[in-house]
Amino acid sequence: MKTSVLAFLMFCAALNLQAQISVSYPDGKKQAYALGETLHVRVLLKSLPETCLDGMKQSKVFASALNIKDQTPWKLISKGQFQKDLTLEIIPSKKKTARLTILRKVDKENLFHQETFPILTN
Repeated sequence: MKTSVLAFLMFCAALNLQAQISVSYPDGKKQAYALGETLHVRVLLKSLPETCLDGMKQSKVFASALNIKDQTPWKLISKGQFQKDLTLEIIPSKKKTARLTILRKVDKENLFHQETFPILTN
């Protein structure tokens, strides 16, 4: 019993090492953003090697206090690695924080990443 539990945990850890989401800022990241300001982000998603472009329809991007002005479709950059570029605009929020959430939930993997952007107040 202990051996099968250990094997299962190692399998889960291996899946987590293979799959990840990261966000980069080609134009640089600021400490805080003003209302109406736009920013460019690049989402990199490393998934299981058998993931295809059609399967990336299961990957979702959600925005809070952000207007997604433009976004590219997911692009395969290497086996199991995908990229999406977004242009975001800061919009009003009672919490004074904007949030970008990237989620991928399928039978074999659950990925989640969240970026927050403080909003400047007057």
